[in-house]
Amino acid sequence: MTGYWKCIQASQYVKGALYWAAKRTPAGFPCLQQMISLLRLGGTIILEDVDDVSYTCAPLHSSWTILLDAFHSAFHANGGNAFIGRDLPGSLRDAGIKNIRVKIHVGTVNPGEYRRTHLLSLLDVMHEKVVASGVLTKEQLTGHRKALLAHLKNPNTLLIDKLLVQAWGQK
Repeated sequence: MTGYWKCIQASQYVKGALYWAAKRTPAGFPCLQQMISLLRLGGTIILEDVDDVSYTCAPLHSSWTILLDAFHSAFHANGGNAFIGRDLPGSLRDAGIKNIRVKIHVGTVNPGEYRRTHLLSLLDVMHEKVVASGVLTKEQLTGHRKALLAHLKNPNTLLIDKLLVQAWGQK
């Protein structure tokens, strides 16, 4: 099994944090069966991850769209899934979990908060992969990054964050 994962067993509950492990594994959730094996009959399993479907800014800026598309392209090409949150309930169902419930949260990110420039930070980390993919040249990436940073610094820009999806059920 690769990637980060942790399983916590406390009486009848197991809570799993699959944030990056799930995203980096195109085949699904490799530790889900292990987590379920730790569960007592009737115990609850809880999964949590993000889904980029809501991730946007208003007013929409062309550099936001271009950079988010470039990130998704490079991330998905390297085995990631930025929309994994919506798959959590189905993964639990496919694993035989019953009484599945889902709660979805979304918030806004204010100026000065770290997540305000999270997309730019992700692109900084994936810079070489984005350029190597041919989606953007180094110059285009730099130009769009600069334009988007100025847009996000504007306190009148609304940034809607990624969905935080929580799904749980019983063995």
